[in-house]
Amino acid sequence: MKKLLFLGILAIGITIPTTSLLAQNSVDNPDNSDPPGLRRPPELNKPIIPEPPSPTTPTEYLYPDNSAKPVLQMITKERAIGQLRQGLNLKNARLVTYADYIKFKSKLGGDSIENAQVHPNRRVWLVEIDAPNGIDVAQRVRDEKTPRLEKFKKSKILMVVDAETGDRLSIDIAENQ
Repeated sequence: MKKLLFLGILAIGITIPTTSLLAQNSVDNPDNSDPPGLRRPPELNKPIIPEPPSPTTPTEYLYPDNSAKPVLQMITKERAIGQLRQGLNLKNARLVTYADYIKFKSKLGGDSIENAQVHPNRRVWLVEIDAPNGIDVAQRVRDEKTPRLEKFKKSKILMVVDAETGDRLSIDIAENQ
């Protein structure tokens, strides 16, 4: 019993002075940054936490801006188009910026998902292809080992090819009704 009473008085004896010391420190130092004798200039009191880059605007692009490069350093239209399958008709192929492609795609009613690895000023080949008889596209199903063919009826295909590397950045297929 004496031990329990002693421990209770000891806890109260430590708690009261500590609480009053902390209360006095908060009155003297309302921003709780440094003890009164060690004040820093106000600009140094702010914590230095770097802002993470936004996922929609990366600081380094996998496909950076190439708009300053001469056209002679870009791949040719023929290489961008490649070999068209039988039954497909080339409608148009033009050199545009990636931002222009996104605008064009949204005007057609397509989704507005952008590839965050491609700089908006990156030059790309926008290839428009008509498939008047439709096109078969391999669709992989999760549990099946081999993909099955899905038939798109009369379709329009938009293919985006990087003008510098020749990499295919996007292929969109839309059925025409």
